[in-house]
Amino acid sequence: EAMISRLYLEASKEYQNNPQRAIDLYTRIILLNEKELEAYNNRAILYLQREEYERAIKQEAILRIS
Repeated sequence: EAMISRLYLEASKEYQNNPQRAIDLYTRIILLNEKELEAYNNRAILYLQREEYERAIKQEAILRIS
């Protein structure tokens, strides 16, 4: 849990200036705990900002199933 908290903190710092790094960090969070819905949501938002609509839709589908 402490590792996940650190990853969230780092991702929040990278969110605006380095969105790919933030996506990578959210992916690591999900790999550590697939029930971290906030990570899926934040990753979806970043995909939308990057106009990666297919990837964003997949994230939202996961959120609906959970």
